[in-house]
Amino acid sequence: MQLSPPHARVPKRQRDQEEQAPRPKAPKRPKKQPKGKASTEKQQKATAADAATTTVASAPPKRSKVNPVNLKTRRVQPIEKDENGNPKLPQNIGVSTILCLGEIVTDRKTFHNERYIFPVGYKVQRTYPSMIHPDANTIVTSTILDGGEGPLFHISAADQPEEPIVANSATGAWTAVVRKANEIRKRDHSNSASGPDYYGFKHPTIAKMIQDLPGAKKLPNYLWQSFEEMEPKAAKGVMAAAQKKRGNLEIMGNANRKTPTKQKS
Repeated sequence: MQLSPPHARVPKRQRDQEEQAPRPKAPKRPKKQPKGKASTEKQQKATAADAATTTVASAPPKRSKVNPVNLKTRRVQPIEKDENGNPKLPQNIGVSTILCLGEIVTDRKTFHNERYIFPVGYKVQRTYPSMIHPDANTIVTSTILDGGEGPLFHISAADQPEEPIVANSATGAWTAVVRKANEIRKRDHSNSASGPDYYGFKHPTIAKMIQDLPGAKKLPNYLWQSFEEMEPKAAKGVMAAAQKKRGNLEIMGNANRKTPTKQKS
């Protein structure tokens, strides 16, 4: 039995809308004339790296239409903190592992919208079907980079680290991942994906961790959210369910493999 990749089918009307803004342009690299053999080799390596990167033509984050009246208090699980009160990292939240929360950009409105904040340096990992091996899973790392006029959403798979995917939106980047994972398995599935979901922005606990970062209160368009910590018993159940789901994702690659048939003697 083959398991489908855990992509999210998102109806058009319900798909997360992200910040509408002029499409940011990736910063241009200054052109330098090579000086000697060392400079030429360095330039060739940089050109090769650019060629391996998949740049997805996608719209930048759109403005999210959120009605302040409908904002409800969201329940979050307790998280481990250090002696200074900061979250201990890495930390497993849901099916994701938070590696870095990054830093909030307060001087450019394209780095947030009413619903989500896009901190530069934010990094999260999760298990997902490989884009090059049809019978295996891999660890996918999603990162937010500073693209100048707006955020760049960078995705790298552990089994092909030299071939990252970069897009102007989280949805654009993850849609490319879902499409490649489906194509190599020759599956006629929808390639739609919810970028905020795969990046972890929709998880209440992760949303609170980001909102607690310095600078969040200075964001002009972000609607402040209310959170409350779960009771210990409820939190224990939620974390146990998440651990089980992570385990299921990790063994999915084995489930996709065909079991050799025994020859009759």
